[in-house]
Amino acid sequence: MLYFSETGWTLPDMMEVDEAFDREYDDAEYELKVGKLSDNFLAEVRSNDPDELNAWNEAVRTLREEDPYLLVLIGAGEESAPGSNRDLLKGIGIGVVITFIVLLVLVRAC
Repeated sequence: MLYFSETGWTLPDMMEVDEAFDREYDDAEYELKVGKLSDNFLAEVRSNDPDELNAWNEAVRTLREEDPYLLVLIGAGEESAPGSNRDLLKGIGIGVVITFIVLLVLVRAC
């Protein structure tokens, strides 16, 4: 499934592989497991190996030029991890927007 792509190069029999995968496995469970693996890897290299982190980031940039399923899997873990930095940043961003809107309404009311 790591070779699956709707628009880029993939294995010649990928559609058959995809159909068999859909019959035998739970997509959400698979995506979560692989996503958690990538999250664990990233947590490790962020704290211990900046060169490996740079290599990871470069690989992801290269993958973004295509449309592999692997990008979905990498994102699945980041989005589902409770308390992740992404969740924190979303919360802060939402708070800033709400504060801005409240201030804007108050200023216009005065």
